[in-house]
Amino acid sequence: MTSSTFFRAALSGNNQGGSSLLRRFAGRHSGLRFTSPRCFTSTSFLGKEEAAATPLGTSYSDLTVGIPKENFPLEKRVAATPESVQRLIKPGFNVQIEKGAGMQSYFTDADYEAAGAKVVDSVWKDSDIVLKVCAVDR
Repeated sequence: MTSSTFFRAALSGNNQGGSSLLRRFAGRHSGLRFTSPRCFTSTSFLGKEEAAATPLGTSYSDLTVGIPKENFPLEKRVAATPESVQRLIKPGFNVQIEKGAGMQSYFTDADYEAAGAKVVDSVWKDSDIVLKVCAVDR
């Protein structure tokens, strides 16, 4: 049985042995635990106390999202609207937008400032994440 056939049979939920296939798969892989015919959960390699004490990853407040002005010919779109900037700021991201980035889409710098973004000359050196419509020119 190929792996794609295995997963198709296992996830189909019909009475063709899907549950038993998943149980056997979960039994062979110590990090997986079978909970239902369609759900796997992963166990952490850290203990519960240790996992709770050490936060994983980087907090949103430490990340800066940069939105540069699009420079592709005839491109009128911008990677983020003032509404989407508000959605980024709500969980705690810092948002920077390049001056005039939304002008072709009829969004002013004041609209982005009202949404909570910081308008800057260049977003490239201080941004951890860059949102663009078109690919970056090298």
